[in-house]
Amino acid sequence: MTGGTQRHHTQESMAAWMDFQKELANLSTKRKHIIVEEAGHAIHHDSPNVVIDAIKEMLGSIDSRN
Repeated sequence: MTGGTQRHHTQESMAAWMDFQKELANLSTKRKHIIVEEAGHAIHHDSPNVVIDAIKEMLGSIDSRN
């Protein structure tokens, strides 16, 4: 999960950061990279419901495998 509003980044550093985040997500075969455009670095503060929904979705996928 990545916040799309990162004021401390320049356009170039944000592009590099997003590339890094994609590479990180690609390390898993069960990945889902969520970009929260209206959130900054503290996604859990800026958009808590997005974080809660992602956790619920992940837990649901674990439950459905059993």
